[in-house]
Amino acid sequence: MRLISSLLPILCLAACQHGGQNNTDAVRQGVIDYLTKGNFNVGAMDVKVTSVQFNGDQADMAVAVTPKGQGGAMPMAFSYHLEHQNNKWVVM
Repeated sequence: MRLISSLLPILCLAACQHGGQNNTDAVRQGVIDYLTKGNFNVGAMDVKVTSVQFNGDQADMAVAVTPKGQGGAMPMAFSYHLEHQNNKWVVM
């Protein structure tokens, strides 16, 4: 019983952290979908999340975009506000 009560907080923390990563990936996908709809060649870009803040069904995300394979290139920074709609994140 003592072992179970010791492991429970660790498992809860691991599950919470994993869920946050999934949310970040889902919000990032919402930004990629938005860029794709805007006729940007997302396949030629590296889109890296620099920050994300969740507030219920809304999120504010900052990304850094560089041309793929141009590691030394100066990234362009963009900020997006998204809402969770129909089981996916959508840029507003």
